[in-house]
Amino acid sequence: MRSTPHILVINGTKVRRPVFILGAPHSGAVPLARAVKRSPGFHLTTSRPGVLRVTYAFARQPSIATERGKGAARVIRDAYAEAWLVSGRACAECPDECRELAGLPPRPP
Repeated sequence: MRSTPHILVINGTKVRRPVFILGAPHSGAVPLARAVKRSPGFHLTTSRPGVLRVTYAFARQPSIATERGKGAARVIRDAYAEAWLVSGRACAECPDECRELAGLPPRPP
């Protein structure tokens, strides 16, 4: 069976080489994320609840990845796909931290 050259499809666009920025506090990840988020052609989200829940679940119980195999990979892929959707409401649902990185004002209460 031939594998697909993309890992997921977002808004009809096949994502072949996603960029992940991960970093500990004070590691320089925030200024880097701010620069990438303001660059044309990049869509960057931070602190999305769905991704955080899945990440924390795998961090608390790493055996999920080895015991569940493809099912675990599908859960991670779906969480990222949901977080990366670009729509009229996408930025409205972003946490204030993500909006700040983009130079957008905070969400109205």
